[in-house]
This record gives sequence, structure tokens and C-alpha cells, in this order.
Amino acid sequence: RLDATAGLVHTAGADGYVRTWDFAAINDAEPGEDSSVVFIEPLREARVETGETPAEPGRGVGASGPTSMSIRAIIMHDDHWVVQDDRGSLVHVAVEGGVPVPGEARQLATFHAGPITGLDVSAVSDHAATCGADGTVRLFAYATRRQIFSTKFAAAATCLFMAPLHVDPSGRTAMVGFADGVVRVVLRCADAWKLVDCIKPHRRAVTAAAYSPSGAALATASIDGTVFFLSVGEHGVNLEPVGFASVPGPVTAISWSEDGTTLLVGCETGDVVEMTAPAAGAVDTSHTYEINLQAKFYEFKRPRAPVAAPATHASHPADGDIDGDVDPDAAAAAAEALAKRQAEDDEAERAAVYPVKTLAYIRGGDGSFELTLGGKAAGKVFACSMDAPAPLSHSLTHTAPLTLHRVSASGRLLISAAEDGSVRVGAAGGRSYWHGAVHDGHHGQVTGAAVSRDDRYLLSAGRDGSFFVQVLSSALSGAAAVEPDVDAVDADDADDATPSASEDPALVVADITLPTHYSIEEAKQKTEEDNLRAAAEEKKLGVRGYLGALRREFLALVAENAASAPAARLPQEVFEVDPGLRAIVEAETQQKMDRTRRELAWESEKIAVGLAKLRAWFLDPVEVERVVMRSFLGGRPGFSCTSFRVAKLSEELRVEIARVHAQDSAGGGSRPSVMGKHGGGSSMTSRPSQIIGGAAGGQGLGSTAEGGSDGGALPTKQELRRVQRQAREEEWAVFNATKPDDKYENPDDVAAIDTAQTTVGDFKLKTDPTYVVPEDQRVNTDRKRRQMVLLEEAVYDIKMDFNARFLALRDVRAAVVREVEAGARRITDITDELEDAQQPEGEEALTVLAEPFRAISSADEYPTENRESVTDAQLAAFDAKRKAAAAEKAAGGLGGFGGGGGGGGGGDNRGGGGVDGGNKKGGSGAATAVLPPEGASPADELEEATAVRVSAADPRAAAAAQYPQTALEEAEATAHALRLGHERARLVSRRREMVSTFDASLKDLRREKAALEAELKAADMKRLVVYQELVQLKQFEKRETVLTDKLDSKIAERDDIAVKTEQCTRRLQSKTEEIEGVTEKKKSVLKEFDTMVDESHQFREALLKVFLKKIKRLKKKAAGEDDFDDEEEEEEEEENDDEDFDDEDEEEEVCPSGCDQALYDKVLALRERRLDREDVIAEFNKVVDLLKKERDALGKKSKINETSFRAVDAEIQMFQKEKQHSLNQIDVTVTLRMNQMEYLHEQKLPSDLGKGLVFSRKALARLHERIDELVGEKAALRGQQRDLRREHVQLQRTRKECQGKIGDLKRRAVEVQMLKFGQLIDLEALDRAGMVNRGAEELREQIRAQETQFAGEMKQWSTQVGTAQQELTALTAENTACLNAVAALTKTQRDLEHQLTATQANIFVDPAAARRREVAERDHLVHVVNAQATEIDTLKAEINVLSRKGGQVYS
Repeated sequence: RLDATAGLVHTAGADGYVRTWDFAAINDAEPGEDSSVVFIEPLREARVETGETPAEPGRGVGASGPTSMSIRAIIMHDDHWVVQDDRGSLVHVAVEGGVPVPGEARQLATFHAGPITGLDVSAVSDHAATCGADGTVRLFAYATRRQIFSTKFAAAATCLFMAPLHVDPSGRTAMVGFADGVVRVVLRCADAWKLVDCIKPHRRAVTAAAYSPSGAALATASIDGTVFFLSVGEHGVNLEPVGFASVPGPVTAISWSEDGTTLLVGCETGDVVEMTAPAAGAVDTSHTYEINLQAKFYEFKRPRAPVAAPATHASHPADGDIDGDVDPDAAAAAAEALAKRQAEDDEAERAAVYPVKTLAYIRGGDGSFELTLGGKAAGKVFACSMDAPAPLSHSLTHTAPLTLHRVSASGRLLISAAEDGSVRVGAAGGRSYWHGAVHDGHHGQVTGAAVSRDDRYLLSAGRDGSFFVQVLSSALSGAAAVEPDVDAVDADDADDATPSASEDPALVVADITLPTHYSIEEAKQKTEEDNLRAAAEEKKLGVRGYLGALRREFLALVAENAASAPAARLPQEVFEVDPGLRAIVEAETQQKMDRTRRELAWESEKIAVGLAKLRAWFLDPVEVERVVMRSFLGGRPGFSCTSFRVAKLSEELRVEIARVHAQDSAGGGSRPSVMGKHGGGSSMTSRPSQIIGGAAGGQGLGSTAEGGSDGGALPTKQELRRVQRQAREEEWAVFNATKPDDKYENPDDVAAIDTAQTTVGDFKLKTDPTYVVPEDQRVNTDRKRRQMVLLEEAVYDIKMDFNARFLALRDVRAAVVREVEAGARRITDITDELEDAQQPEGEEALTVLAEPFRAISSADEYPTENRESVTDAQLAAFDAKRKAAAAEKAAGGLGGFGGGGGGGGGGDNRGGGGVDGGNKKGGSGAATAVLPPEGASPADELEEATAVRVSAADPRAAAAAQYPQTALEEAEATAHALRLGHERARLVSRRREMVSTFDASLKDLRREKAALEAELKAADMKRLVVYQELVQLKQFEKRETVLTDKLDSKIAERDDIAVKTEQCTRRLQSKTEEIEGVTEKKKSVLKEFDTMVDESHQFREALLKVFLKKIKRLKKKAAGEDDFDDEEEEEEEEENDDEDFDDEDEEEEVCPSGCDQALYDKVLALRERRLDREDVIAEFNKVVDLLKKERDALGKKSKINETSFRAVDAEIQMFQKEKQHSLNQIDVTVTLRMNQMEYLHEQKLPSDLGKGLVFSRKALARLHERIDELVGEKAALRGQQRDLRREHVQLQRTRKECQGKIGDLKRRAVEVQMLKFGQLIDLEALDRAGMVNRGAEELREQIRAQETQFAGEMKQWSTQVGTAQQELTALTAENTACLNAVAALTKTQRDLEHQLTATQANIFVDPAAARRREVAERDHLVHVVNAQATEIDTLKAEINVLSRKGGQVYS
């Protein structure tokens, strides 16, 4: 009971104490490490007593003093308590100041403490007797609703029956059966039950008993499966055993026949046995009481209706079927199904067990009987006969199994009760009845019900301990329902002539109180065995006496021989009666030992194998056993700590852990990127630029050509200005190239924005419908399995780390014990030497030694070290235990009841000798050496040690002690005593320091383990959650694999497109650079023309027209080229150049009159060079166009791939959402304290926490910090934006100012030119006009050198072209041979097809399929021919490119 106002807790228990506790101390108590027990001292305690126990005169038990109660419930008030005793009483206890007043307890009521197991009514008075599981037998006056008296016995009562009037005419005798097999006959007296007979026919609980109709016999039955017959003396006492018979199972009910010759027995196994009752004295019971009786068995067959045929369409014809014909197959199937169901029901019925509940012979019948059963036959009363296989009739009375079915004493009423607590009373042979649910339907199984002698009252008792008395209606009882007059009934009771227990002449018999008391059969068997044992012992004593006499005579002869003179002595060999007897005995002993060893070899090997299996199953998988380490303090202040019991990691788990760590060390298995890898391009790409660059380098069209032949001449002012203008133009070009586009976005700003969006710092709830699972947080089965593996490893490492420190501390404890023991011995020696045990210093030192110090290690402190060690005492105890078990087994196996009574004693005596011997061999070991004997004090130890030391003292020292010491000796003795005292004080301090330090370390380790256990328990719960997540992820694994493969294919396709695009871009860039290089060379040719024919030349216009004229040119043919190639080249030239030339081109070119022929020839040569450059540029432009088309196609593929990639990514996002939603359904256990709950509604915790959110304080604090950080970042960005805006305004102003200055400078330059020249001057033209041609001769020389160089290169290229043409010719011939072979094969195929067609004219052939195959083969051949033709065209194109005029080679 909790008193919240005072903060107290009141408890009451079976020990009879009411204790008061401090609620705060209980609430704040810290449980122990290995159990939930916490030792707390109560504030106060009080013992509740029942008062004096009254005497029981019927059993010879006198009154006793106050006894404590076994409190079951208590109601506490300020001035009194109402206490329910577990022994069956309700007590009022007076209280003062919260403490019971001694002697003021009074009993308010008494009752059965537990189930009521039996009930019966008297046939001569209004009394009812009950018995219960509490062992009490009570008498009630049901008319006055009061208990008269009760008597308690040693065992629980199981059944009760009042003796019929033909047995006891006074109606005062009751027979009670008990759980220990005892049957007691009690006599109702005025003040108590009087025990008039007591016998133990059974070994187990008595379940039924019945007197024979003649009253001369009593049959009792038990759950041990026996029925015992007893002869009955006068008034139902003086029971004598006749014999017992065994039945197939535990007996539940018995009934005598009307003539008393047969007994009907019902068993819990469903067996019903009718046996012939034995006559007293007609059975031989000299050796055993077990008898074989004639018996008939009845097998109950429950009436069952035949299995109904299932309703099918075959049994109900269709509406349109007039004849109603039945389908034979359907009818056969229905019949087969019906037969199968019937067979199954029959099999189930044969296997069913119907336990017998009640049975009784039918009065006036021909041997028929009424039977009630359990199981499917529950609730019905069957009329059966031994001669009929099936029940004669049955009637339904209850819906639950019956527990009682009897007729009232008057024979007018029929009473029945059931296990569901219902009771039914009806007129015998009539239809009127009363039925009511009287007792508890779940725990109130009715154990007894009866009607009073006048049929006016219905009494019932149940297993719930309730006892009800009800008045029956006049329709049932036959008398008017009149409220009983209590005063009149009390007067009748007062006039009752029943004597008291002390006045009644019946003798009180001795009660059987010990549960080990022998039953009748056990006593018979024990007596027989004891007689046999006594005879054997007597015979052994006779043999032992004869041997003793022979031994004494032999010893006398030996002594006489030893006392005689040496000359008259006989040798020792003469006294050996049988010289070979010793050898024979030793040989026989050795043979017996060998035989025993061979007999036990198999058993020994079996035990060894079993032990190995047990060790492999239980011990080998254990890495560290559970070890207990206790503090040095003992008793209640002591405490202990245990290690973790750690199992070894399995080999599969170790491999998995190694694999996970290998993956981590390898970088996590990230997918390698191929976006930064590019192809090398064509091997011919750099070749034209190198050749052209070489040509340009050879020409030397640089500063030397422009500056004249004098390489050391200084540049002119015009050249300097021109160079400055070019430098400025280049600077402007570079500067304008850096100008960003209007749509340009700074990559740094874009990256910063992305970073800010991804690291904004908000907390995204996974339960949000819009939650997108980040890619780095996506989980699959591999990651989840990896998490489980790492969790297992972490738990294992934590436990092993703690165990390592734990075992290290255990070693420290062992070292402390050794040092403390050595210190204790040294302290004792010092105290003995100083002889100051009675002084304060010595007494304090010895007191320290007497302090509680747990030095002996228990078995659980070294489980692995002590597992294999077995002491002699343990072996002796095991041997004694085994012998005791064998003796008990032998005692329980004689005749089904036991025997072997005397064997146990001898075995115990021998076992005791073995134990003593083991102790003498012993080995109390080091334990007895460490601790003093139990109960010994330090003074006793000191006295004993002093006595030993004095007894072993040196005699010279003792003699020297008789003389007085000198001053020097006294000083030395004083110094020595001081040193010893200091050493002892240091040892005492050291002892206390070590003990306290170790206990403190152990306590710290204990606290750490408590925290670790909480973490490990959380890890276990997390492991369960992770496992559930893994199970969920397994269901998504197949879909995830498919989506991952699709994503990988799209990524690979994108990477391939990126690589190809990059290669194409690089090739395009390379071609563009080559075009720019050729264009520069073309410009150099133009500059050379300008240098050669300046603007002041009189024939410039004519020569310029000739120079720029487009003419038709034939490709230069190299040596070895065929006319076929020339014709193709000419046709190609005509097709490409016809549109580019006018009719004027057909005119014949001649040197203008007056012009230098050499100059004209140079112009023509320059024109050829220009045309060569233009041809090369045209070829490059074609390649560039093809590359641009390829790049555009790759761009389209990239867009398609990007679209597909986004679609797959979106699908993966939806899949991840679905997977996350499935994972969110898994419950996760989170332990919270009430101070962590902030989800309040109207200042209180709501009943539904479904909308609550579990959030860690660290994450919440981080969100608050992030809010402050974002506010600061926002303010900083705003300040930065203001600064940029100011800078932008300032730059705009500066730009306007610079533009104004530029405009002013341009206007000024125009004004200056207009003033000086009257027009705007082209400075570049002016520079060209002012240039002097100073390097014409040098250029001519260089041209000749280059021509010579080019001629050699042309020769080399001609040779290469000839080789290529030869290869082409060979390939053409090979191709022609292949074509001829194809033609021959085609003709052969056609011939074969024609033959096959003619041969298979009469066979079913699909002509269309044959035609399709023919067309497919022809198409394949055409495809091969076309591929070869394409290859030939490609080779021709390469040859045409190699055979270009001018000897230049381009690709």
C-alpha cells in the first residue's frame, strides 16, 4: 500500500510482518548487477499475531501460544487493521501509533484457505462437513449459517464422505481421504472432530471411497491406479486391510453394486472396470496385499450420427432436367469423399480418450450403470451396461464435464454439478429441475454438492473456496419454503446429546503426520525384507565370529613363537597356511580388475565421447566465461561484478568482417569515372601540320624576309609602329576574349549555391512524403549486412575490452590477497613478539585482522581453471549421493510400492566412511591454511602461536631470560620494538589501503559495466531493428538490381558518348588548327606575291589577275599509276571544278607584253602553290564538315541519353521512397526519461504519442546553432551584396569616363589626319607602301633550296604511291578471285537447289520458307560483295589523295 502523502510504502508478507518503507529510498535504489534485488532497511516493522491457538481435544493437541500470521491481504486504518490470514481466517488487529497492540487481535471469521475438495451432509442433523486443500476438516451448521469447529491435519484433504446409517447409526462418522494416501475416520463430537481411525492404504492422493451396502467393507481409490479393500468394524472404525487391485489408470470414481459383490471403478484413462469384491480372510496376504480379482472391462463408444453427405449439384438436378439424372462420376466422387470423412472420424474416435467423471449403479437395475465422461461426451449422463457395446440411453444435463452426480438421502432429488461452476437439482424421475451458475465459471469447479436431510437446502462447494447454502423451492423439496428460525435451531443444537471429545468413549488413535510413513503394502514389503536382512546378518555374524576366533588363535601362535627362544623359533614361512593363496588371490583380483576395466571400457568411452560433445557444444564456442569477482567486504555491504560471457565469432562472421575491412581499405568500392579519358585520335592527324610547318620553316617568311638581307640592320620607325599596333591588337583580342556572355554564370558561384542548398543544415524527416533519400544515405542489402557485421564486431570488441580489464583486475585481486595474507601473518608475528595483544596498539592490529575479508575464491571466480579439478571430498559426496539414489530407487521398485528399507542405512554408513577418508586424505587445501577456524578469535590464535613458540624456544634463550638485561640491551630492545611497531602500523595501513583501493576500483568497474550493459542492450535492440530492415530490403533486392543495372548502362552509355564527343572535338580542333596553319601559309604566299609585285609595279593588275585566276588542273600522276586512275581523277576534277570556272578560263595564258618572263613564271609558280593550299583547305573543310555532323549526332544521342538517365533516376527516386516508407514501418525502441518529454497538451502528456517526434538534444542544439549561423551568413551576404553594388556603380562610372576619353582621342586623331592629309589614312597600307623589297634575291635562293628539298620528298612519296598501287592491284586480283569463287558457288548452289527441288517434289515442303532462306543467303552474298566494293573504293580514295599534284600528302 502506497501512502503518497507521507511518502511511505506498507508491505505485508507470509512471515507475518508488516513493514514500512521509505518510497524515496525505493525509487532511488540502484539494482544489483546480477539480479534485481536491492537491500533496503525498513523504517519500522511489526509482527501480527493471531492470538492463542485453541486446543484440539479430538487429536490430543493442546493449546499453544500466539503464532504469527501468513498475511494474504490487509486493510489498514489509523486505529485498526483487518488482516486476511493465508491459513483461513480474518483477524481484527488493534493498532496504536502504526504498531499492533499485543494481545488485542481477535478473529472475525474462519474459512478454508484454498480450494474446498469435499462436502457431505449428515443424515441425522443439520450439519455439513467440508475438507480443503489447506488440510482442515470443518463442521458447519448450515441452517444457522455458522462454522462450529475445524481440525487441521498434516496433509491436504482430497475427498470426504459421511458414513451411511447402516455403518454408523449415530450419523457422526466421516471418512476423509488425503493427498499423502492416508484415510482418516473422524467422529463428530460437540466441540471437535475426534480421530478414531487412521490408516495409509495408498502412496498417493485418495480420490474416492465408498462403504459397501452391508457396511462390512470399505473401498478406497487413488490416483496411483489402485483400489484398496478394507474390512470395517463396528461404527465404521477398526479398519483392517483385505487387499488391493490395480486398474489401468488413476481412479476417479467407484460404486458398489446393490448386493455388495462387485465394485464398479472408473479411471481417468476412460476405462471402466467391474471387479468382484474380495471376502475378508479369503485372500493370502502373508507376502503382499496385492490380489488378482475377476474383472470385466467396458469400452465406451460415443453415440455418433453418420457423416452427412455434402450438398452437391448432383443431388439436386437442374430446373430443366425433368428426369433428374445423376452424374455417375460425381456420385462416385461424393461417395468416396463421404467414406474418407467417415474413416477419418472413426480414426479420431478410436484415438479419443473420455475420462470418467462419475459413475453409479442404477437402483433396481440389472447391472446397468450411469456414466458421465469428459471430452466430447461432456455434459451428458449415459445409461450403460457391461453386456451392451453402446450406451443404452443418454440425457444432456450440463454443457461442461460433470464433477458430481448423486441422489439425495431421501431419494426424491437428483443433484449434479459441473466444472463450469453450475449446479442442477431435479426431481428423480421427473422433468422439473433447477439449474444455476453458482460458482466461478473459470476457477470454481464444483467439488461437492448435496441436499439436506429434509431436501430443503442445497449445499455446494468449489475449488474457488466458496461454500454456498441455498433454500430449495417447495416445488422441488415438497415442503413450504420457510425461513429457518435461528433461535429454534440453536435450541435444538443445545439439546443435542452429542458428547464432547473428552466425554466420548471412542478411543483416539495415533495420527500419521510424516509424509514418509509407509503405506500398508510398503510396510508389508519392508517387514518381509527386514526379516530376510536380519537372517542374512545373523548368518554373516556367525561366519565373522568363526573367522575372528581363527584369527585370534593364529595371532596367539605367532606371539608364542616370537616369545620362544631363537633356537626354538619356527621360520615365518611356516605360518603361511596356504603359500599359494596370496598369489591366487592377487591373480583373481587382477582378473576381476581387468574384467571390470573391459566391462567399463565401452561405458568409459561413451562418457568420454559425451563429455567431448558437451564440451564442443557448450564450452568450445565460448571465448570468455562468465566470471564473478567479489569485493573484499562481505555480507550486506559487499558487492560483486561479473564479466561478459562472450561467444567466439564464427568463421563465417570472421570472413565477413575481413571482407568488409578489405572493402573499406580499398576505398569503399566507388565506381571509377571515365569522363576524363580521351582517345588518341588518328595517327595521321599531326602529319600534315608537321609537313606544312616544315615547309614554312624552310621558307623563312619571317622578319628576315621583311627586314631585308641585312640581318643586323635596325628596324625603321614604320616597322616599330606596325609592331606596336599589332601588339595592341593582340592585347585587345585577348581582352575581348575574356568578356563574359550575358547568360554567363560564374562556376564558383554556381558551386557555392549548390553547396549551400545541400548543406543548408536543416533536418529532413524520413517520414515526410516529399523526403528524397540522398544518394550517400541509400541503403541496400550489402550496406545493411555490412552494418550488421560491424555492429557484431563492435559488440564483440567492447565485451572483450571490458573482459581484458576485468581479468587484469582479478589478477590484481589475487596479488592483493597474497600480500594481505602475508601481511596478516607478519602482523601476528610482530604482535606475538611484542606481546602487546592486550595493549591498544596490538588490539587495534588484531581487530584489523578480524575485519571481514573475503580471501577464499569461489568456484565462479575461476570457472575455467576449476572446471577440470575434482577433489576427493567431491568424489566421496558424489558416490554417497549415487548410492542414496540407488537405494531410493530400489525402495520404490518393490511390488509397485517400494521396499529395501534397510539398505539405505548401510549404504549411508559406507558412504560416510568414504567421506571421512576423503577428508583425511584431504584436501581442504589452501583454503584452510588461509583462514582461521570458524569461531576462533584473534586472542585464541595469539595464545596458540605463543604456546607453539615457547615450546620450540631455544633453551639458551630461556636461560638468558632469567638474567636482567643491560642498558644497551634494553635500548636495543626498545629500538627494535619501535621498528616492529612502525612496521606493523605500516602493514595495517597498507592492508586497509589495498582493500579500499581494490573495492573502489571494482565499484568503478561495476558502474562501467552497468553503463555498458545499457549500451549493449540498446545494441541488441538495434541489431533486431537492423535485421528487420535487412529482411525488408531483401524483398526489394531484385528490383533494385534491375534499376541499378539500367542506371549503370545509362552511365556507361553517357560516358561512351562523352569520350566519343571529346575525341571528335579534339579531332575537329586539330583540323581547325591545321586549316588555320594552311591558311597562314596561303597568306604567306599572298604576301610573297605582294613582295614580288608591289602596288607600284606597272603590271600588278595583270599579274594579280593571273595569280588569282582559277584554272583546271590535272592531278599529278606518280610513277607506276595506271590510266584507269588518271581517268577517274580527271572525271572527279571535272565534276568538282566545272562550276568554279568561267568561259574566260578557257583563254590561253600568255605573259603580258613588256613584262619580265621570269617574273611571270614566278607568279605562275606562286599561283600553283596557292592552288595547292586551297586544295588542301578544301579537303580539310570536308573532314571538318563530317566531324561536325558526327558531333551533332553525338549531341542528339547525349540528349536522348540524358532524358533516359533522368527517367531512370526518377524511377530510382520513387523506388527509394517506397523502400524508405517500408523501412519506416519498422518499430524502433527508444528509452526516454520523463524529463525528456516535451510533447505536452494542456500541460500534460497526451494519451496518443503517435504524432510525437523523438529528437536528440545534440541535433536540436545543432539546428539552433545552424539558425544562428544562417542568420550571420545572410547578414554577411547582404553586406557583400552592398559592396558589390557600390563597386558595380563605380565601375560603370569609370567605364563611361574611359569611353568618353576614347571618343575624344578618336575625334582628335580624325581632326589631325584631316588637317595634315585632308583625308583619313589607312596606316597598314601606308606601312606596306613604305616597305622596301630588300630580300628578293634571298627569297629566290631559298625557293631553289626548297624546290630541291621538295623534289627529294616527291621522289620518296612517288615510291610509296607505287607500293600502294601494287598492293591495290594485289587486293583487286584477290577480290576478283573471291568474286569468281562466289559466282561458282552461287551456280553450284542453284544446281543443288534445282536437284533438291526435283528430288523433294513429293515431300511436304514449305516453298515460302525455302524461298526465304534462298533470298537470305543471296542477300548475305550481296552484302559481302558490297562490303568488298566499299573497301576497294576506300583504297582508291586513299590512292587519289596520295597521288595529288605537287607531291604534298594530306589527310
